Amino acid sequence: SIPEEDFQRVLNFVRDLARRLDVDSGNARIGVVTFSDEPYLIFNLNEYDNTADITREIQGIDYMHGSTNMAGAWQYVHEVMFAPENGARPGVEHLALIITDGESNDPDAAIDEARKARDAGIEILTLGIGSWILRYELEGMASHPKTRNMFDVPSYQALFQVTDLIMMAMCDVVDDCVSNPCHNGGECKDG
Repeated sequence: SIPEEDFQRVLNFVRDLARRLDVDSGNARIGVVTFSDEPYLIFNLNEYDNTADITREIQGIDYMHGSTNMAGAWQYVHEVMFAPENGARPGVEHLALIITDGESNDPDAAIDEARKARDAGIEILTLGIGSWILRYELEGMASHPKTRNMFDVPSYQALFQVTDLIMMAMCDVVDDCVSNPCHNGGECKDG
């Protein structure tokens, strides 16, 4: 349902988030999965260890047509993406951000699969875009507290209005700000 022009805005937004994480020193790892009818692996957590390669791969993601199978995406993320052989490190916070502009094929199944991911220790942030989102679904997928981990914007053009808020939420997940995977000088931001 995402127009190709808006899909490019999402890619730019994700690239901006990736640039803000401290990948080059090894404090953060990034993996990307897209989804429509089925989840599609772009790259695993252990595939790239520098920001330049990650942002190049994100920029090259192809636009896909199809339905909105969020349940399948969550199952894939939980069972495959965050597997140790694909780069998930023990003793490190695991975080996933899902971006959508509408409700999934089966909201209850998506919420259930997101719960399984949370039960496995994956902190989930949700970002809804536009007026077709199903707030119930975004809330059901997001980790607690919802006020910190659920975001929505009215349009694709407004995506960058929540960049700092999402970065703060990501950084808040990390208990020890000194080893924070964020580019902020090793200190937590207030707010």
